[in-house]
Amino acid sequence: MNIIQSSFLKLNSIRIGWYIGLMIVLGTASVSAQVSGAIDSTSIQIGEELRYTISVEADTSEIVTFPEGQTFLPLEVIESYTTDTTYEGERMRLLKTYGLTQFDSGRYLIPKQRILIQDRPFLTDSMWVEVRDVKVDTTKQKMFEIKEAIEVEDPPIDLLAILMWLVPLLLVLAIIGLLLFRRKKRKQAAAKPLPPYEEAITALKELDNSELLIHHRSKEYYSTLTEIVKRYLDREIDDTALESTSDELIARLQLHKDAGHFDLDSETIKHLDEVLKRADLVKFAKMQQGQDQARSDRNTIEEIINHTHEIVPEPTEEELQENEKYLESKRKRRQSRKVLWSVVSVVVALVITCAVFMSIYGVTYVKDTIFGHPTKELLEQRWYKSEYGNPAIVVETPEILMRNEASIPEEMQSQVRSISSFDYGNLWDHFYMQIGT
Repeated sequence: MNIIQSSFLKLNSIRIGWYIGLMIVLGTASVSAQVSGAIDSTSIQIGEELRYTISVEADTSEIVTFPEGQTFLPLEVIESYTTDTTYEGERMRLLKTYGLTQFDSGRYLIPKQRILIQDRPFLTDSMWVEVRDVKVDTTKQKMFEIKEAIEVEDPPIDLLAILMWLVPLLLVLAIIGLLLFRRKKRKQAAAKPLPPYEEAITALKELDNSELLIHHRSKEYYSTLTEIVKRYLDREIDDTALESTSDELIARLQLHKDAGHFDLDSETIKHLDEVLKRADLVKFAKMQQGQDQARSDRNTIEEIINHTHEIVPEPTEEELQENEKYLESKRKRRQSRKVLWSVVSVVVALVITCAVFMSIYGVTYVKDTIFGHPTKELLEQRWYKSEYGNPAIVVETPEILMRNEASIPEEMQSQVRSISSFDYGNLWDHFYMQIGT
């Protein structure tokens, strides 16, 4: 009897040990991983987002896999948000949120969601959600007639694109305008100027016809008068007269008289000196001269020009030819200098324009835009979407691919009936494409 009793006690001890071990294992499993699901509302309107959050607590060494795709039907997944992870020692907590919605009213059951933790499946609880209609009070909300279609406004202006075309256009117009201006100046320069004496007398008559003295503009009157006599002396007596001051001009005329170059009398030089000094007072000291004195000075200048014209010998044929050659060389140097400045200005403008666009778009873009690039041209042109082969392969290409029938090796003829190849370009082109089916 004692033996049977002790055997029974041992058997009960073994059973109790198994039960305790099983409870410890189950308790450990339940502690090692915890999964739950929650929603932010049990009632939403049609089209409103419902947020479904799955919370998982597990060891940091375990791999957790959340549901993917449309596993929440009849509700539709519209957004799968990034998993939020927090760590507490050797444990981690994962929060995975899904955005759900439904576009039909009613009461829907969100099915249980299956989460894998180290290949062990865990299920969340199913939940009921009510989707409500949007109530519209027609007694307060007025009904309106259907409006007619309206034209959409043009897109905003792309200033950078306009500048890209406008700046070169302005440069071209500036170059054309400069060439036309130069051409006009050449025509004016080609016109034969009047002889010095005729030019001076004509200028004096134009001065008489002006109304400078009537409007008391003595400064402009005397400036024009002195320029007439200086220009005449510059062409006939001394080629520095136009740039000389009054005292310098009188001194040089006296030197020419003393050297015997021209038979200028002292009285003529004296009258010229008096007129030039009065003109300096008017121009620089703002002194006003009466009309009678101004006209008297004008007549004095005409007498000086007439007297000088009489004593200046007529130029010989050789002197005229030499003077013509000098004027022609001077004109060519002036024209060459202007052309050089024009070219330099255009080059500087182009460099500045390129620098501005390079700073905005980059060097590569400007280089490809100006000089072109094969692949850039392909990218910007229209591409064609087509199907090739059977089963069909759908691709977009810059041009329709050309079909090429390929030969089938004998050892493969029993398995393959036909091979089709579609090509664009070749291996030496910048862009090459081949499809085989």
